[in-house]
Amino acid sequence: MTTINAENLILGKLATNVAKRLISGETIAIANAEKSVMLGTKEAKAYKFKVRLGIAYKGMPERGPKYSNRPETIMRYAIRGMLPMERASGRDAFRRLKVYSGLPMELKDRNLKTVPDAKCKSDRFVYLEEVCKHLGYEAKA
Repeated sequence: MTTINAENLILGKLATNVAKRLISGETIAIANAEKSVMLGTKEAKAYKFKVRLGIAYKGMPERGPKYSNRPETIMRYAIRGMLPMERASGRDAFRRLKVYSGLPMELKDRNLKTVPDAKCKSDRFVYLEEVCKHLGYEAKA
């Protein structure tokens, strides 16, 4: 199992790299999902997600679609969007993915790797946790 530290990695580039690895057969665990970054301003990214949430709650909100505001779920669905989910290979690849917010006890002793292509070199970025807090997410203590 490959363990990736998502701290200061761009969400989209990390997702493409992880999706390719999952399709090739690797099992991947991603730690520190809330510390991954999205390029742009906090207001622009939060507005994008709020528009999606506003569309979801028109009509009958109890029926959905329902979108999460948790960082690990947003990262999972970013990766899921890059997998061929209509095929069995894509569904199997998605089952081999685990995403954690923070560093869980089971991954403490592992060597955390990074993805050099996904490093953030820009100064205009926002952490995924900040966007999620703007959407109503409250981190556990």
